[in-house]
Amino acid sequence: MLKLFFQNIIFLNCVLFFECIHSQNLIQNPSFEAHVNCPQQISNLNKDITHWFTPTKGTSDYFHACGVIMGIPSNFNGRQYADFGKAYAGLYLYAAKDYREYLQTELLMELERDRKYRISFKPSRKI
Repeated sequence: MLKLFFQNIIFLNCVLFFECIHSQNLIQNPSFEAHVNCPQQISNLNKDITHWFTPTKGTSDYFHACGVIMGIPSNFNGRQYADFGKAYAGLYLYAAKDYREYLQTELLMELERDRKYRISFKPSRKI
């Protein structure tokens, strides 16, 4: 009986521990791996990738290992490996004449007020 009690306590502690360290990703296709088409031309992100879009007239790009001109690691913009996986998005965060691009996606869940969230990305400076 005492053995069963301790087994239940250990199990409960493990469940609570893993619940505390559990994190979830609220972004679909966070590493840009899921795609509709292999990218073949610049400024075609809206047609090539799932769950992401450019809400303005920006010319953001999609790069994937299956592409040629838009492939990785080598493409028209130079040479850049993906941090993980076989894809990444390219955009200007700041350029001449105050030109900027950004991407947008829908979250899987609504954000809660007064709760902290963490977002991370790996920028690559190409000139």
